[in-house]
Amino acid sequence: MLEREELDFRFVQDPVFNLSASEEAILGRLRRGKLEFGLLPRYDPTSFLRVQVRLEGVSQLVEIALEGDELGYASFITRRTPFADRLLEKLKAVFGAKQLDRSRLVSTRDFVWFSFFLERSQEPALPIGGAARPLFNFDAKEMFFLKALADAVRRFNGRDGKGLQFRIYPREASFGGIELMLAGRRQSQPAKIFAKGLYPVTYHFITENTPLGSQVPGYLHAALGASHFDEVASRLGGRFLSLVYTLSLPEEFSVR
Repeated sequence: MLEREELDFRFVQDPVFNLSASEEAILGRLRRGKLEFGLLPRYDPTSFLRVQVRLEGVSQLVEIALEGDELGYASFITRRTPFADRLLEKLKAVFGAKQLDRSRLVSTRDFVWFSFFLERSQEPALPIGGAARPLFNFDAKEMFFLKALADAVRRFNGRDGKGLQFRIYPREASFGGIELMLAGRRQSQPAKIFAKGLYPVTYHFITENTPLGSQVPGYLHAALGASHFDEVASRLGGRFLSLVYTLSLPEEFSVR
């Protein structure tokens, strides 16, 4: 049976969230206040934070807007439902009811907006993985692939970090493959990986056949071993690259 290992996603994942120090501090305070939430990706660092909050068995999207730097408001926006009332009570317990600025309360037919006045400078930050990891439901085969790929990227790109980057998209479901974004200096494109079988395991990598995509085989050969590349099952021509690797022996993909 394959063993699990915690993967340091920071090497490939952090750019997806683009968190400032103040935002990390607010998330840390929410986590310490026992608010159950998952951090959603944010590719534009100027947009609101988006978290999926769960209260009493109900889950709902909440956006968080911060004003100011060390001293300012943290505003929470969500749909106007019974969930919103429970969320407000929970936030009052986390930040203190006296910090709620009732003059800034907004309630429309569809949404509510409530703001808390906070001193954020002394809030310790929350590591991104602590908030985000529940969104990455990867099994042991997928974890092995991601760890091997991260190691290959480190070797290929060196200390300066120049070269192809692989950014992982969150996946709340425990199936459906792994979605990645390949990022070069000026271009990026999506890719997808499927892990099938057990003994042997087949890894199927799909992306567009572009100059950027043409760099992928070198990284995958380094990650999984060129000897495991299935040239017959793979396609290197046409609009899409379809790269297949088959690992036959259990010890070759047991997570270390």
